[in-house]
Amino acid sequence: MSSFLFVTHLTPFKKRSKLRSALQKIYFKALQNQTYNNWKVLLIGEEEKKNRNFHEVSIGNYNSDYELSERLADIYERPEIINLFEEADFIIKLDDDDLISPTILSKVKDLDFDVYYDLYHVFYDVTSGKISRQKDRKSTRLNSSHLGISYAVFC
Repeated sequence: MSSFLFVTHLTPFKKRSKLRSALQKIYFKALQNQTYNNWKVLLIGEEEKKNRNFHEVSIGNYNSDYELSERLADIYERPEIINLFEEADFIIKLDDDDLISPTILSKVKDLDFDVYYDLYHVFYDVTSGKISRQKDRKSTRLNSSHLGISYAVFC
């Protein structure tokens, strides 16, 4: 049974717009509604808490990119974080405002691949107020430049 780990860096509370907060709620709801249950999420944010599949760690305050990278290194060296990565068959990096299908893990759980790449970029269009999608031009570059890796590309 494949296990998935989502890794998400949360936008700091002070920098979160109303729109980003709304998209973050959609992101969390999609995770909670996953039709496949063998997943966890590592949230790197401002609090230390664990709730069901969600494991949030605090990055603390930092004043420079160097301090940020040092704090991230400290987080990734924690035994409980190392354990999350070791338990996962697949690691998925998402932003806290990314849109994800609640059925995606059910669709990819039995595939044999090294990298899953969605052919389309799904986003919230602020001008129309609708969720939209467009073909991601980077997929061609990704597929052609990484020989020896099996891909699962979906439309």
